[in-house]
Amino acid sequence: MATVRALPSGNWQVQVRLKGFKPAQAVFPTKREAQAWGAETETALRKGAYLAPSELLFSEVIDRYLDTEYETKKRPNTHNGNVIKSKKVREHLGQYALKNITPAVISAYSEKRMQEVTRKGTPPSANTLRLELLLISAVFNRCVREWHLCTSNPVLFVDKPKCIARDRLLTEEEEGRL
Repeated sequence: MATVRALPSGNWQVQVRLKGFKPAQAVFPTKREAQAWGAETETALRKGAYLAPSELLFSEVIDRYLDTEYETKKRPNTHNGNVIKSKKVREHLGQYALKNITPAVISAYSEKRMQEVTRKGTPPSANTLRLELLLISAVFNRCVREWHLCTSNPVLFVDKPKCIARDRLLTEEEEGRL
């Protein structure tokens, strides 16, 4: 049964307790969100589909993100690009529990990723790493804002690689058109 109560801070705490299950609880800014989460969690517990945030692996969360992202993105190319990027991210961070991913882990991922060699025999570009960090950040933002699985986004505390601007010269034909 879900129990919702007001906190002195103005937020709402919800606790779900069912016989034979570990209690689950979360805090929300509105009573409506708390009640909705309570009902969802209670249903998931009864079906055996609920995993506490401490038990979730990052690979499970990124799979859930990619499944729900396809419905919300306007362009399929964005989703397809994220599926490709997620393979390297999952390879490095997939075995971590969601609660154990810290800015230090993300920073170590960045450094290790820049040491790798691509098919071309070169390290990945700064933009590739930037886009992978953007994907990880989007997953954590969804975890914080919609799924309430964690409280902050560790990618926000990691420096992003600086991308080198393209140095491109006009062709004679382009110059003539100007």
